[in-house]
Amino acid sequence: MAANGLLNTEIVVEYIKGIFELLKQPLYSSVVESLPTALTTLILGGQSLGSPYHRNVLEQVNPLLKPLIEEFGTLPAFQSFLPCISRLLGSMIIYPELQPVIINHYMTLEKVVAGRFPKREIEPAAIPNTISSLKVLKEWFVLTMTMFIRAKQLNADTLIRFFLLSQNVAALSQQSIEYLAMVGKQQPDTLRSATEIEELDEVVNEVKARSLSLINNMLYYIYIKNITAEMVETPLFGLCKILILSAFVTLNKMCTAEHPLLLPLLEKPHVEEFTVGLLSVATTMVQLNVFYSVFAQIKEKLLVDIVLVLMASNVKEKCMMVADPGGFVSLALDICDKQESGTPKTEAAKLLHTICKHIDGCCTFVYMVCCQALSVYSTKSPAEQLKDFPILLQFASTSPFFTQTEPEYIVDTVLLALSVLSDIFASREDLRESFKGVLQDNIERLVTSSSSLVKSRTALLLGYCACDLFQKLPALLVKTIQFLTEGLIKEREDKAFSDQCAEALRNIMIDEDAIAELSTQINDLLLHFAAAVEIVSSSVFFEVLETVIKVYNNVIDQSIGKVTQALVKRIIKESESKKISIVISRCWNMIATICNTEGFFPYYSNELERDLAPTFNFIANPANIDFEEDLMKVIGLVIKRQQRLSENMIKLYPLLELVYEKGKRVLGNMLQLVNNYLIYGREEFSSGVLKVDLVLKMASFSLVGAPEVVEVNASKAAVLFQMALQSLGNGVLDSYLPGIILEVINYSNTKPMGPVLVIQIYNVLLSAICNNPLLSIKALEELGKTQEVLARILADYANFKLPYDRKVFVVSFATLLSLQTLSPSVASLMPKVLAVLVEILSAQAETESKVYYGKDSKLLLNNCDDDLPEYDELLAGLVKGEEKKELSDTESDDMENEVKSPLQIINDIVESMQSKLKKIDEYNYLSNAIKILNLNNPEALKAVSYTHLRAHETGRNLVCRLLLEKKKKKKKKK
Repeated sequence: MAANGLLNTEIVVEYIKGIFELLKQPLYSSVVESLPTALTTLILGGQSLGSPYHRNVLEQVNPLLKPLIEEFGTLPAFQSFLPCISRLLGSMIIYPELQPVIINHYMTLEKVVAGRFPKREIEPAAIPNTISSLKVLKEWFVLTMTMFIRAKQLNADTLIRFFLLSQNVAALSQQSIEYLAMVGKQQPDTLRSATEIEELDEVVNEVKARSLSLINNMLYYIYIKNITAEMVETPLFGLCKILILSAFVTLNKMCTAEHPLLLPLLEKPHVEEFTVGLLSVATTMVQLNVFYSVFAQIKEKLLVDIVLVLMASNVKEKCMMVADPGGFVSLALDICDKQESGTPKTEAAKLLHTICKHIDGCCTFVYMVCCQALSVYSTKSPAEQLKDFPILLQFASTSPFFTQTEPEYIVDTVLLALSVLSDIFASREDLRESFKGVLQDNIERLVTSSSSLVKSRTALLLGYCACDLFQKLPALLVKTIQFLTEGLIKEREDKAFSDQCAEALRNIMIDEDAIAELSTQINDLLLHFAAAVEIVSSSVFFEVLETVIKVYNNVIDQSIGKVTQALVKRIIKESESKKISIVISRCWNMIATICNTEGFFPYYSNELERDLAPTFNFIANPANIDFEEDLMKVIGLVIKRQQRLSENMIKLYPLLELVYEKGKRVLGNMLQLVNNYLIYGREEFSSGVLKVDLVLKMASFSLVGAPEVVEVNASKAAVLFQMALQSLGNGVLDSYLPGIILEVINYSNTKPMGPVLVIQIYNVLLSAICNNPLLSIKALEELGKTQEVLARILADYANFKLPYDRKVFVVSFATLLSLQTLSPSVASLMPKVLAVLVEILSAQAETESKVYYGKDSKLLLNNCDDDLPEYDELLAGLVKGEEKKELSDTESDDMENEVKSPLQIINDIVESMQSKLKKIDEYNYLSNAIKILNLNNPEALKAVSYTHLRAHETGRNLVCRLLLEKKKKKKKKK
């Protein structure tokens, strides 16, 4: 180690030499496998790529590489050598001046690998050595792919062009793809190794898959960079021209001669990977104009005999519908949308979509074959129907897809193919109208099919194209949605079909083209959804229902009540099972969505409580449920919507203590609920119908009585004290004030507190002053704590960071300024109070202005008119939540996934709370307080520094203006 803690370069180079020596020795596999990682650690030395240390190590190791590469074919640990070389060369790429060195090393390695290339004609005894050589070849392709990808990432053009133009890379790739070990049962007219010697077949096909992956990456780079013209005469393109037809022959043989055995064949990982490689390369080549003529010649047989065969479902996939319905639906959606699963079926779908997009006539051809097949094979007597469909007739008797596939799977495949191509059909007016007719003719048979597979694929297709096709046929569109909603309720007997219906509905209900048509039918459709609520458990269904409610709320009538009632019934039914049920949570979330949707109110306010009333019975015995938090949230929302306390709500109030005790005195959603009781039940608290003791008991126990109180929970308790003090006036809390003040002072003196909790404790004391300033000061005076407490709060003013906290601070001290008589303890703090209030409001005005005026806010404020009507409107918008910046989906996701700090949590809580104090404009409030102070205690204003006020004068800061005017007048009098 060096003195600075970094690895010493000379010692590291010696270690690397040691690793190179180890590669020459017979080693245990575990040691061999660890060498690349050890080498990487030494190369980096705890520093980043490009560091002086890193560069120094590479320069000293570089001369050691060439002799090692030249003899690597004889190394006992040769399989570990290539990953080691890959790490070294990959590290060098970042240095442009070293790229020629990399190419030299690579070409030396290339020659060694080519020299070890296995022979085609081998004896059984030579199989182990052949496998060994093939494993080296496989690692060489991995190394080359790694190098090429790394070069692309770093835009290393010299290296990229080397790989693209390399005769040796193309030659080795061609040799590898065409290589077959002619032993066992291997046939010569294919690219796939099929000797039936498992280990040999596996490694040969793996080598081919790696080679195909490399070719595909290079071709895709050429396509993206649009450099096809300059690559036409390269060895790579020469290889590709040969590969197209070889790949076609191989895939055709697999899908025709071996059609009945295709499923077990593709279950072999090395065959699946090889097949995916062939399809991926074909998909990329289709996009390059230079290969257009080749694909144009083979398009029909390629599409019917290969693509449709590979896209066909099989017995295993049909079993998947029962064993893993979610996986079945996800795979179907991936095949049609993202196409990322990397299976032969997905890659075949990708090839289908690409070839229909780039090769003339393909889309029309596939459309005709699929639509005619749909019309023929969905009937009970396909043979009788064939004569009426000439295009299909020429393939029906010769193509293995039609001759060796059962009608159910033919219909399944063509429906899937049509789903894959639905976006292309949408842009083809000639096909769209025809397709509409085909669907109209066949829809009845498809939706009433006895095959779950066919119905699932029908739902899939309708989800992609129903809105586009049936825009001007609302009756047919509604019928489609009824079919899908009826499919939802089949969840228990056919979950895959039910889930596919839910996914299809999600697509249809949010389609902008369908909203106008569906708006007239939405209430009838909502009744179908309500019926499904009582049966369906799928998360997708509940997402769809939530979307419908949000999108169509402006046209939904009393049918929303049917949905609420169904949700309540489902909650009660699920709770009776005594099992933890995710469905209950989904139902409560839906009810919360209804409560939060503005379009349903006020007309649904009273009916909402009526529909939810059966769930209120759970509060009497909360020990029997595990959804009390959801229940508290919804009851709070009901009160907020009604803006009053009904008889039911008054009866529920004393039962809240049972829920609170069950929750081990952690407030949770109880805080929001009690806040709504305080806001909308002021008369009931004033008249004694509701006892405030319960609220204060919860706040007190959660603050000091709950075991293992964390900062956030204690802060919530402090917020509850604040809400009570800010909401209940008219002497309701007079008898409790001294006790509250004493309790929080004792708590602050005896309990360890974080910065967030400290401010919330201060806010309790300040809220007490707002509630009754005379009584609060009297209580502090009796404790001998007035000056100490107020001075401590003033000293800590900079930590009142939240807008709510600053409002409480300003309004509370402004309330003190308004007192007719100031006690000596308060009067002595007056200069500090005024100075701090000016400081806070000036800083807040500047912060608020930046939201709207940006970096020029000070200039704009200093030059604005006195009345500032536009600015006041903007501030009003800020309160209402207007003028907000739109967030991207990524930013929204990041915000949701972010772990919130205690300060952020408390900010969210206080922002959701309601109180009289929160509605006060602190600027005007303080201005009025200063006017009163000037009348009652004019001497108090003399202590405020004129210079301090001048420094903070802005167009917004009315406080500074008032004080300055007073001082100007006094100067004039003098």
